Amino acid sequence: MTKAEQGQNILDLAMQYCGDASAAFEIALLNGFSLTDDLAADEVLELPPEVDIPIANFFRNNNLVPATGTSILSMGSPEEEIGGIEYWAIGETFIVS
Repeated sequence: MTKAEQGQNILDLAMQYCGDASAAFEIALLNGFSLTDDLAADEVLELPPEVDIPIANFFRNNNLVPATGTSILSMGSPEEEIGGIEYWAIGETFIVS
């Protein structure tokens, strides 16, 4: 059993605790989720056995917590306007003259 961290999804947990993304299917099945379900922080989940022990140990030994569900939008205040070339739209926020 483990608790999900903020921004973690089932694939993150599969890599962190089982060492293989294919374990995500079993985690989802064990806990009644689909692969695309959002997890709440501190959601308690049952885990299958480790599949790839060296990778799981790498995450454990280096105190790494993958959290790919964390977005740039959740990192700042909602009032902040995000910008930069990756957010520009031609003809709207990026004017070509």
